Formats: sequence, C-alpha cells, structure tokens
Amino acid sequence: MLSVIVALGLLAGCGSNAAAPSGSPMATATAADIAAAIVELYDQGNAAFAEGFAQGIDFVIANNYPGAFDPAALQSCALAKQPYLNENVNIGLPRVETLELVSNWVGSQSGAADWLLAGESIDGDVYKFDLEVDLEIISSEIVAVNGQVFLLYGWCDDATN
Repeated sequence: MLSVIVALGLLAGCGSNAAAPSGSPMATATAADIAAAIVELYDQGNAAFAEGFAQGIDFVIANNYPGAFDPAALQSCALAKQPYLNENVNIGLPRVETLELVSNWVGSQSGAADWLLAGESIDGDVYKFDLEVDLEIISSEIVAVNGQVFLLYGWCDDATN
C-alpha cells in the first residue's frame, strides 16, 4: 500500500544550516502564500509521478529540502519498493487548511538510510499539515525559506523501529 510506504517514508523534520538554501525564512509570506505554494508543489509532484515512477522520484529528490536526505539512498529505497506499488503512485493531496507552524523544530532521530539530519535544526520555517494519500490522512511537513517551499519526503524505512 502506498499510504503505508509514504507514511513510513515521511519523517518528522530535518535540518542543517550548512546545506540550507540561501536567503532568510519566509518572514513576510502569509499563510495563504505558503498554502498556495504547497498546493503547487504537490500538484507538480503528482504530475511528475503521472509521467512515470522515475520522473516522480527525480522530482522528490530535486524538491526536498537541500541536505535533508541522501539522494542515492532515497532513490534506492524507492526503486526497491516500486514493484509493490500500484500504478497510480502520487505524493498526496495536501490539506492546507490544517497548516500549522512548528516552533523550535529539530529533526527526528531515525535509522532510515536516506535521512541525514537527525537532531539538526534548519534555516527556514517548518510547517506541518495533513496529507491525504490513498484516502488515508497522514501528517506531513514542508520547509518554507526565501519564498520557496521544500518537501521533507523520504522513502527509506526507519530501521530503528
């Protein structure tokens, strides 16, 4: 089930100031601006998966917060799971009405092979929101920095759990 895979793949947070995009956090962006950017990002991600699995994974890698995930490990985990997925893979439908700023965010501890930033903070604002994937609702997060939003989207299972 994709929802199980995505739920396992989505990790609570990330962050290292060293790999952060240049610029300051979206201090002047409104919640509506951030919500619109999230919807656009997820629409683009779903369109990439509609083109093919490889294009979808490339989109996730290119649009993750820089330095949050190891691209080679993420791709390897995704390809290993591909045979078990249905043909309609997508990254979900964000429910932006649930958007909430996460104060003092720190990356979660994880044994996932693709997760690089356990215990780190990041430049930017982290927002959590509900994400609908295969008719299930899971919690998801994005990073907003310098007028852009980035995914926090991994594909490896947490080996510590």
